[in-house]
Amino acid sequence: MSTMQSLLRDREHFASRRGSEHLVFSGRTRNALVLSRIEYAVFDSLRRCDPGVERTAIKEEAASQIAAAAERPAGDCRRWIDRLESKLVAGGILPDGSGAYRGASPPAYPQRPLNLQAIYLHLTNRCNLKCLYCYNADYRLNGENAKAAELSDAELRDAIDQAADLGALSYTFSGGEPLLRKSAPDLGRFVIGEKRGFVELLTNGTLLHRRDPDEILASFSKIVVSLDSHLPQIHDALRGKGSHGEILKGLRLLGTRDPDRVVLRPVLHRMNLPAFADFIRYAYAEFGIRQVRFSTFVPRHSKDDLIPHLFIRRGDYEELFEAHRDALEDIGVEVETEELCVEGGCGAGGSVISIGACGEVFPCQAMHDDSLIAGNLRERSLADICRGGESLEAMRTITPDMIDECRDCSLASICGGGCRANAFENYGSLYRRNRIQCALDAHRCEQALWGQVDRQRRRAAGASASAAATAAEAPAERCGSRNGSCSGEGCCR
Repeated sequence: MSTMQSLLRDREHFASRRGSEHLVFSGRTRNALVLSRIEYAVFDSLRRCDPGVERTAIKEEAASQIAAAAERPAGDCRRWIDRLESKLVAGGILPDGSGAYRGASPPAYPQRPLNLQAIYLHLTNRCNLKCLYCYNADYRLNGENAKAAELSDAELRDAIDQAADLGALSYTFSGGEPLLRKSAPDLGRFVIGEKRGFVELLTNGTLLHRRDPDEILASFSKIVVSLDSHLPQIHDALRGKGSHGEILKGLRLLGTRDPDRVVLRPVLHRMNLPAFADFIRYAYAEFGIRQVRFSTFVPRHSKDDLIPHLFIRRGDYEELFEAHRDALEDIGVEVETEELCVEGGCGAGGSVISIGACGEVFPCQAMHDDSLIAGNLRERSLADICRGGESLEAMRTITPDMIDECRDCSLASICGGGCRANAFENYGSLYRRNRIQCALDAHRCEQALWGQVDRQRRRAAGASASAAATAAEAPAERCGSRNGSCSGEGCCR
């Protein structure tokens, strides 16, 4: 795949080049067109001027320049530019002469309704590691007092019942380390069996080899393991000495049974990014594991000055995506770019909530902060908290036009303003934009836009091939010539 290069991002437009093609996206209409190099150059001139008289002058100047370079009559070039302008206006990329954009404009960002789909359920705050970038670090506790404060098995089953009544189908068991809770497999089977739900175990992996691997596989739909690198010195530096070797013991047990149920989820940072592609190939070669999801290191604001060497620079994201794609393709995984899907941005507090080990309800798993507690299941029902919890309601009302850094960005209609948890961790505010995360989201949007183009082309090619095959299989029509056969000169078409 050709490398993408972002060319433009402002309030009105986003543009990207891939090979000789140029993709232009309108933030007003959410429409996109692919242009040639010379078409993009003309568009770039037209977008800078007001419609009407000024645009006419720009078109005359462009026609003269193209005519001189191509040695073509200026009149022909002017007519070509007029046709291009009509294409851009009809496609919703440029406004017409009155300044109006054609095509359906994106709706104003509405308040997102409560539409609960996914629950993060923290089975415990206890943990056997002290990962430097743990999002639940402020609640991480150990000892009998911590264990006694946790929701009981009966309370957890009741929480699952309440979530299912609100429509949740997907559950992620997290912590702390969820396998420190002996009943974790029982609770997983409760979700799969009685609630017919999907349940992931999000584990640091160090305790997997101490459990019956068959029981683990029978209790969870997916086992997601936080392994940061195939190199122990890199993983252990931030997760804890000796943890790498303990994780590999469990992966070998699961990999020999059902590797397709195991997902590796590294946190990527400057230390492990250079070997990320090798990590993916290692996981498949050693354990048969093909699924690798990644998150990027997001510093908690209290630690920013302690670990600047971990920050991924904005310029590293293209390398990251290319490494991920190339390595997955090397092990036979077909990579499909994500679909464009934007309905107001972050799902925290609307489609996703997080339940803490002691019953606290948070907007999402990365927002475990006392100031964001919406309520406690030991005091109120989940339905009451979801519908009336202040922090959840606040999350559902946040839109890109409320975020300073997003108001003048055409991609805000795709990314929706990005992750609010990252903004909160960096700035202590839900109404800011994490600049580093913004670079990642912009690259994802760029990928998604080109992916949409590629899918449309594949569908068109498939439809053309199908039509051609149908025509080839159709019986020949007879033209009624005297000898009863077609002349072959097209007379019967």
